[in-house]
Amino acid sequence: MGILCKEGEMETKAWYTSKTLWVNLIAIFTLLGAQFTDIEISPELTVGILAAINVILRVATKKPVEWANPISRIRKKRG
Repeated sequence: MGILCKEGEMETKAWYTSKTLWVNLIAIFTLLGAQFTDIEISPELTVGILAAINVILRVATKKPVEWANPISRIRKKRG
């Protein structure tokens, strides 16, 4: 399913390039912000929208996230 590198390893991406992570962080901050304003968001609508976005991003995802720090990632590529 993913992009293969040498020796059958799957190519990964840095955690901060994950669209799924950023969408979910934005959703968390939006929901927290809504608690302090007069904006009312129904839980059902929120879950439905977030679930739909996550499904779309999951289908579009090609590379898994690597949670290691960027320096170890560079060293690994130089190998």
